[in-house]
Amino acid sequence: MAALGEAATGNAQRTKGKCRRQADIPRRIQRHRCIIPATDYYEWIARPDCEQPYFISAADGGALSLQACGTGGGTLKPASLWRRARFIVTDDNVLTRTIHDSIAVLLDKAQFASWLNGVGGTELLRSPADEKLRMWPVSRRVNNR
Repeated sequence: MAALGEAATGNAQRTKGKCRRQADIPRRIQRHRCIIPATDYYEWIARPDCEQPYFISAADGGALSLQACGTGGGTLKPASLWRRARFIVTDDNVLTRTIHDSIAVLLDKAQFASWLNGVGGTELLRSPADEKLRMWPVSRRVNNR
């Protein structure tokens, strides 16, 4: 069973649910699919004295393709994508387990078409392989959290 959640691009609120089959995926994910390209992203771990940010990127230095869905209906235009898209998270992998209980679902280029045309379902909601990502702590001044 894949865990499914959404993480808003503009804040840290997350919602999680369980999806066992295509019919369990919320309608907006089935209808408003998109891919958010990113070079990297950050996650924070709470420490007694502060929150420590971690930088996460592709192990090969390439781009990450975050599986996402739009919100609010209508056509997603590039200018509003950041405000109206939610990237999809699933259960963590071994690499990120020490800092977080979930991780963004990443797509390989071969999966783009099946995700965007709605053919791909829960089989695409997997944690990325540990060797696909790299992660390290960075200055706590990142984002002034």
